[in-house]
Amino acid sequence: MKSCSFFGTVKKEQMTHEFLSCIYRLFFYLIAEKGVTMFFTTAHTEFDFACEDILFCLKESFPDILIEKIAAKNCRCDFSDEKYDRYVTFRDGSYYKRCVYIAKMSDYVIFDSISAKGMKGEVLFEVITETHPKAVFDIERIIKKNGIIEEGNHKSVNLLN
Repeated sequence: MKSCSFFGTVKKEQMTHEFLSCIYRLFFYLIAEKGVTMFFTTAHTEFDFACEDILFCLKESFPDILIEKIAAKNCRCDFSDEKYDRYVTFRDGSYYKRCVYIAKMSDYVIFDSISAKGMKGEVLFEVITETHPKAVFDIERIIKKNGIIEEGNHKSVNLLN
């Protein structure tokens, strides 16, 4: 089972139609072309919620995908919320440690570098990039390249066309 996680703190008002469309197409690509069926979320930021909404829509066409929420220690969990396929409580309350843990479990990582400004974001981005030197997708960079993602052997895929 291939997996994917996503991280970012971009605010909802900063998410353009192009930004959300890029995320949708990237998720679709990972599911349809790369066989990703497991998605990990911290369900902590507006970026996380936007990604989850897209995944819940895609789940209608791809019912086999699973969405696992990894919540912080002492998080007030609502286990009656059936939208997640799995619900796990992380033993540590640190958002940073949860992100690194989830990234290391993932085959693919989607990152929003728009919100990676500032020390914590840059450190997190650096750790995730070191964990996955070839499997990190930066939404801002994809948009700047007009939807082109680079894969191994210099293969390019256009997500926006």
